[in-house]
Amino acid sequence: MNDAHRFRSLLRSRLFRIVALSALAEGAIACGPIKGQRDECFDPNGTDGGVMATGGGGGASGAGGMGGEAGSANAITCPAPEEAMNRFELGDYCKVLSIDGPPSVKNGECCYPVTEQCPSAGRPFVVEGRAITAAGGASDGWRMPLTPRIETLSPDARTALAERWLRDALAEHASIASFARASLELMALGAPASLVEATHRAALDETRHAQLCFALASAYAGRELGPGAFDFGGTVTIATDLATLAARAVIEGCVGETLAAIEAAEKLALETDPTVQRVLAEIAEDEARHAELAWSTVAWALRTGGTEVRAAVQAAFDDATSRTIAPGLDDVVRPAMRLLLRDEW
Repeated sequence: MNDAHRFRSLLRSRLFRIVALSALAEGAIACGPIKGQRDECFDPNGTDGGVMATGGGGGASGAGGMGGEAGSANAITCPAPEEAMNRFELGDYCKVLSIDGPPSVKNGECCYPVTEQCPSAGRPFVVEGRAITAAGGASDGWRMPLTPRIETLSPDARTALAERWLRDALAEHASIASFARASLELMALGAPASLVEATHRAALDETRHAQLCFALASAYAGRELGPGAFDFGGTVTIATDLATLAARAVIEGCVGETLAAIEAAEKLALETDPTVQRVLAEIAEDEARHAELAWSTVAWALRTGGTEVRAAVQAAFDDATSRTIAPGLDDVVRPAMRLLLRDEW
């Protein structure tokens, strides 16, 4: 058994323990995909599709025009939306739900603004079903003194790594807001002190994660990168009923944090740079604890609430399992769900 598989097995055992300690609570845990906006691009003259993301990846909300009208660059004519839907090739088990506007052309590719749906990884800050992140910036204090190996990397490889770690950094940064909101919701609903304390500790973990990821992104980019202002839209909605809290906890926490831990462990198993290994090891362990916290929160809500809470999480579970495919769901999340549902008892 390799290290990534061993981590996954141990995480499953940890989640089983959370379920076993839930005082025989009955209910389901719901886990859902996140909708996001981005641009999807492909070469209209080629046979293979491709992706050019201009906003947040993997369900994060992004924006950004690709410049130019369809057909204005190099006499390229982009296909109709119906044809374009068949040309997109998305990774990470995402799917395009809709094309939201006319195409534009950049670097010889047709780019369409789309809404896509992806399994969530990490704990996003979700507003009306969409994960929100700050724009990239250069805020002070968001970078650790890290020195990954860059001497043997090509400029293209460094650019790709900088973009990847910047996306991760912005997602970790948004998780701080998600945990801050969760702590207020727990207090509003009279949650145990242990859950409130652990939620605040998780927000501090995510602050460090963001600093580590911004540090790596900056090192690969050769310039200082950090978060810009986080646009909350003027208000932050706080759940004041257990059903809403449970649904939000499972969507933003149960599967998201579990998958984030698994993803970090799998990346760690393939990484050769000692600096990056240390970062991934820390993130994997922290995200595993955050997954335990999310499951504990939902178990408490199910134990405390009535039929309304169970119905809310059951509906979310049914919706998620009908559309979501992601590594770790079948061998970690679903077995724990079945145990919590008492399907095997």
